[in-house]
Amino acid sequence: MLSEWLRAERRRANLTYAQMAAKVKPSAATLSRATSGKMVPAMYVVIYFARACGADENTAAHLWQRANEDWIRSGGYPDLPPAPELITDEAELWLAMRYLKAVSGLSIRAIEHRSRQLAESKGGGYWLPRSTLGNALSGQVSVSKQVLTHFIAACGVREESRAVWQQAWERALGKKRRRSNFYANLPDAYKLD
Repeated sequence: MLSEWLRAERRRANLTYAQMAAKVKPSAATLSRATSGKMVPAMYVVIYFARACGADENTAAHLWQRANEDWIRSGGYPDLPPAPELITDEAELWLAMRYLKAVSGLSIRAIEHRSRQLAESKGGGYWLPRSTLGNALSGQVSVSKQVLTHFIAACGVREESRAVWQQAWERALGKKRRRSNFYANLPDAYKLD
């Protein structure tokens, strides 16, 4: 329903994707992919799409939410992660973070922006750069506890639920980090090839 609505709004506005991209942030290719129906685009793409066409942004947000819920319910997210309190390893934590990003509807750039706003509201300090988050969500690097903490806050996880996520990190990566620190301090004669 979302992709059909987006295509109908573009036809109504009589715009090409290039014309739309000149009006809003996402590229013509991103706007075109949003109408494919193969996946649910990020919420910000849908909002910008509606804005470029002069369509109602509240309707766009509502349709996105329904499409995202349907996508998740139908198995569009093939490997639903365990609840944070059941996470035991790094792969499960990684899946849970990707799932949280998907259900939040936020792009990596939007998460970075929210993280920066949260840091500024607390008088400055660390915020989550999108390159760091991109590497973590792609599985290229292990997630530090600091990255996880800023990620879940920026995604809108309530304060009272954040401890569960941090405990998940401890179970998934805390031992690994302690083990690797211990290993680094061993005399060379005890290290294995």
